[in-house]
Amino acid sequence: MRTIKQTVTHAGWLVVLAGCLIFSTASFVAAENDTSEMSVAGAMFIEGSVRKVVLETDTITVKNTEGKRVRVVVSPETDLTGMYAFTEVKKERRVKVWYHHVGNENRAVKVELLPDLGC
Repeated sequence: MRTIKQTVTHAGWLVVLAGCLIFSTASFVAAENDTSEMSVAGAMFIEGSVRKVVLETDTITVKNTEGKRVRVVVSPETDLTGMYAFTEVKKERRVKVWYHHVGNENRAVKVELLPDLGC
């Protein structure tokens, strides 16, 4: 027959194991949705002109010289180069965009606004 001490010890281990399982699952789900860990290394890339800017949804559509269009979501974690804020991105400006396809959207890792030559 078990003693009370053995029962408490077994119950304690079950609580510890359940806690570990819950926290490991939660951190996996959080990591899957976190863009702050994404880097330019291994990211997809497009260079072209901005065809559409939607500030309400923080998205831009870029079209390259071959006609390929890519819509990307810009987040607070996106590295913005050549600008102070996302609001500086305007239609017809040239950009370079590095992005990852996550779920059903393309998340921008880096957006580089190229100099406007103004010829």
